[in-house]
Amino acid sequence: MKIRILACALFFVSSVLLASPPMYEDHSEYRDNDVFLFCSDGLKKPRAWKPINPIAALWMAEPTYCPIPHDGGECPLCVHNYGVHFQSWTHNDYDAWQKWMRICPRGDEEGKWEGQGRPENTPHSH
Repeated sequence: MKIRILACALFFVSSVLLASPPMYEDHSEYRDNDVFLFCSDGLKKPRAWKPINPIAALWMAEPTYCPIPHDGGECPLCVHNYGVHFQSWTHNDYDAWQKWMRICPRGDEEGKWEGQGRPENTPHSH
């Protein structure tokens, strides 16, 4: 009897530990926690990257920024001898990109804005 109870307890604990993390993740520091706007538009400008397709996790670096995500410091692609220099990502750019990569590709499909005005201005600018 004790073995069955232990086996059931181990099964329950392992299933809880292996469960996928919740779909929602707080990102209140970006876009007032508006997941639609965060996934479709990313950060407000200036920004180092922008979303292309959130469901497919496709994004691109802004033209003057390093195309490789990095947390500050010099871009790994900067080649000083040949005059190639990209702007570095800020910690905020990198943190937002990591959250975007964790949150946005988990959606079933990309939503379309159906409200009045621009989504970044409804109900207030964010």
